[in-house]
Amino acid sequence: MALQKQEQEDSGAVLYEILDDYVSQSVIKSGNTRKSWKYGYDAKHDMVIVSKTGEIGDIYKIQNLVIALPKAYKNVWSRSNKSKSRTGKQKRM
Repeated sequence: MALQKQEQEDSGAVLYEILDDYVSQSVIKSGNTRKSWKYGYDAKHDMVIVSKTGEIGDIYKIQNLVIALPKAYKNVWSRSNKSKSRTGKQKRM
């Protein structure tokens, strides 16, 4: 049974931790720009990278295992700005 975040804090059993300063932001930014992060274990930074795009975002520590997750994009779902494509009606030719 999974513990909710509030229950985790109350019981003292923290399952994960977000590491903000594990790898410097300049190294992450340059690696993301070049898309040079390789999927799998990175011995230089002692972490597992689960991003297949070559870009990493948040870095989590779960029971002393450091995991770099893929970069989260801001606009994953967006709709068209053109009003014609939003109506759902087709034009007659």
